[in-house]
Amino acid sequence: MEEKEGEKEPEEKEEEPLYLGEVFGSLLKGKQFADVVFNVGKEKIYAHRLILAAASPIFELMLYSPNADGSPNPSLDKDQIEVTIDDMEPAGFRAFLQCVYTDEVEVNAQNIQELMKAASKYQVDKLSAACAAFMEGDVNKDNVLELFKIAPTLLGDAEFGMKFIEEHTEDVVAAPGFKTLPKDRLTVILRSDRLSIDEGDLFKAVQGWIEEEKKRRGAEAKSDIDDIIKLIRFPAMQLSDIASVVAPSGILPQADLVQLFSFCAVQDEKIRALMPAPPFPTNPREGSGGGAFCWDEKKKGSNVQISNKSLTAQTSGSSWNGGVVLGTKEFQKGNHYWEVKIDHSTADMIGVASPRMNHLSSSAYSNCASQIWFLHHSSGSYGSNPTGGVSLSASTGSVIGLLLEFDEGSKTFSLTYYRNRTRLGVAFTRIPPPVVAAVELCSSPARVTLDPKAKKP
Repeated sequence: MEEKEGEKEPEEKEEEPLYLGEVFGSLLKGKQFADVVFNVGKEKIYAHRLILAAASPIFELMLYSPNADGSPNPSLDKDQIEVTIDDMEPAGFRAFLQCVYTDEVEVNAQNIQELMKAASKYQVDKLSAACAAFMEGDVNKDNVLELFKIAPTLLGDAEFGMKFIEEHTEDVVAAPGFKTLPKDRLTVILRSDRLSIDEGDLFKAVQGWIEEEKKRRGAEAKSDIDDIIKLIRFPAMQLSDIASVVAPSGILPQADLVQLFSFCAVQDEKIRALMPAPPFPTNPREGSGGGAFCWDEKKKGSNVQISNKSLTAQTSGSSWNGGVVLGTKEFQKGNHYWEVKIDHSTADMIGVASPRMNHLSSSAYSNCASQIWFLHHSSGSYGSNPTGGVSLSASTGSVIGLLLEFDEGSKTFSLTYYRNRTRLGVAFTRIPPPVVAAVELCSSPARVTLDPKAKKP
């Protein structure tokens, strides 16, 4: 047929080439050429001896080797042989074969333990590498406890996942998996100084674990429960929590409760040092607020005085210059909430700042604008990446809440404000870590009080 003038011949569409992994993957989906059948649970899974033997020396021995005396193995001289797998579930074995055939596998918290064992048993290095990559790179609040639980066996690392647990403790202890942790893994968590949770809330979570342990083991659990209770830092709790939560729980003997009340009722550290120490750790955890999070005596302006166990900052005199004060705790990751009560003020700034900013600066909100993220009491935001539209509209007596949230994708913080427990909105995004709590008192006299243990609304 002649081509007419002006007409083009239709272009032939090139077919996409099939790659070897796709070819083998298509074989695994059906029964074509299958010469081995695996009985896994109640399912039959068809596969190909040549592919398996090429990928695994164990399969080569299992599927092609003669008898120990060198004579032919008649059980292997069949068109199709059957092998029973009694240490894996069908879904896990299919995922394992998928890796053998295609070099691709979906590893998750539910199947990783089974896949790691299969990778070791059958000596499939590609699968071992995939499991290790998952454990190192995809830790989140939904899977961290499962990975933390199996890491000592699979990786030989008893501390795997602890950094994430320390930075996201509130989310972790609220997960269902917390109540089912073995005693030895829970012990590792409770010994940490860096858990980012109020001790009272941690005790409530441990209560849930205790109740489940009693259901699982009955009276046999008593010894393990006693060991776990000794790791709770009751002296770091508020007296109100001890009275309203700990005492009614019945977990502590009366003698321990009396000693605990007596110890916590005394605030003078010199007097405490003379008292018998309660049978529990007394130091607050660094990540929980406690004594480690307060206004920093070494990082305050010349016009700032600090009192009330370094929780209250105030200015005096007629000048409002030199009114910056920074918090002691540097936030690198995780989510953190605290509150600042405006005891007396007319025009001050509340927010976060770089711990390296010049705390002696006057008018830091303008002179250090690249290192501060502040909202003004009445209006205006100061610092980079403001969202706009969030106004404190605060006055004397207002309680300002600050929620610092870390985004794993951008590796930066966002800062959300609350006024009197009501959310106002996100005021800043893309705040680079590390940062500390900060205020700049721009009126005199002015006074604010920090509450590092405040609970998020």
